[in-house]
Order: sequence, then structure tokens, then C-alpha cells
Amino acid sequence: MWLTRQIRVPFFDPDKQDPGVWERRLQDYQLSRASADVLKMLAFYEIRPLLPQLTQPVCIVFGDNDPVVPPDDGEKLLALLPQAQLHRLPECGHAPMLEQQEAFQAIARKFLGGEGC
Repeated sequence: MWLTRQIRVPFFDPDKQDPGVWERRLQDYQLSRASADVLKMLAFYEIRPLLPQLTQPVCIVFGDNDPVVPPDDGEKLLALLPQAQLHRLPECGHAPMLEQQEAFQAIARKFLGGEGC
């Protein structure tokens, strides 16, 4: 694999390195690449005009204290997605699935079980 070879290039004698070094460097690169792809998508792709075309149910979960995406954006999504339901979790930031695991999982189970969210 090209990338596996490339991460070894900066080293004078790559074979003297702990094999774990390569795995960490590969993971770091992949994470950087994924982050760059997300930023590119956020900067260049406008999906809001496409949202009204969705017909399936949508469950939106926001943390009330999200520092990344303002929670009021959930209300804006509702305006574009009339079939959507919104849950705002108190004392929760940008990662409700991690910060409020039990509440998030209960919402997801209900939604995936066809009961709405």
C-alpha cells in the first residue's frame, strides 16, 4: 500500500522503529484525512435545499449546550423537514451519543422501533 510505504519515508532506518509507530502514524494520517474531508464537505456542499425532498421520518438530537452547532439550528432543520422530530438534551454538548448515552439510546431505540422519536 502506497500510504504504508510513505509513512516510513522520513526515517533513516525505518526497520529500527517499533512496529506500533507505523500503526499510530497511519491512524494519525487517516484521522487527519477524515477531518479534512468533513471540513471540505461543510465548506463546499450546501444540502439545505435538498432536505425538503426527504420523505422518511427524521429524528434530530441536539445538546442544549452544543458549542459547535447552535441548538437553535435544530429549529431551522425542523422548518426544512416537516416530518422530523427534535430532541434537545439538557447539559449536553456536541456529542449527545457520548455525553447522554442512556437518553440518546432511548430516543434511538424508540425511533428505530417505529414509534417516532
